[in-house]
Amino acid sequence: MGKVATSNIKSGTALEQRYTFEVRCRGMKPATPLPMKIYFEGNTDANGMLNLTSAGQAGVAQGVAIELKDDKGTKLPFNKPDAINMDWQRSEVDAEVYRFSGSARYTASGGEIKPGKADATMTYVLDYN
Repeated sequence: MGKVATSNIKSGTALEQRYTFEVRCRGMKPATPLPMKIYFEGNTDANGMLNLTSAGQAGVAQGVAIELKDDKGTKLPFNKPDAINMDWQRSEVDAEVYRFSGSARYTASGGEIKPGKADATMTYVLDYN
């Protein structure tokens, strides 16, 4: 996500980084898209907020988290009951293709903001029938 000035995080003006990925569900009959939902797993205290890896350790930024939203502005869910729909894109010969688009940005998480390493990891989980 690059380097961001602490003043931009404090003021809420840190730039969003957009990302997109596609999921191909193989072995399905063409033109029969299933309802596909997605939710995420990671070190979090609330939907849409991802805590930094190794938070509280020397050299790691403080007072910072990563805010995550889908392309509609919905905070990313970190539990199955809040899973959101993925967008069906197209049928292929042996697969249905879905797309997810979202954004991430550094945001204040409370307390004094101090510079440092600001990495985090999350996993996406697909829910379909």
